[in-house]
Amino acid sequence: MKVIENAEPDKIITIGGNCIVSQAPFDYLHGIYENAGIIWIDAHPDVSSAKGGYPNAHAMVLGSLMGYGDGSLSNLMKNRKFRLRNLYLTVK
Repeated sequence: MKVIENAEPDKIITIGGNCIVSQAPFDYLHGIYENAGIIWIDAHPDVSSAKGGYPNAHAMVLGSLMGYGDGSLSNLMKNRKFRLRNLYLTVK
């Protein structure tokens, strides 16, 4: 997040990366643009939770960005959570 904040971009395109890399750009841009949304293209939506029995729920970025992810990831966010108005596309 510090690298992004230091660069002060007005837009970011994220392709791939691990979970923490994916969360930071969305969190940063949401701090700049109040009505920012997410277009999430992935084989799965990354919204599982530990309550659902998924062992890797700590890595569910989209769920974290929307405010119901694992605290180990959600607590790293600096800005408010996204409202549920995101677009999810699957590629299988």
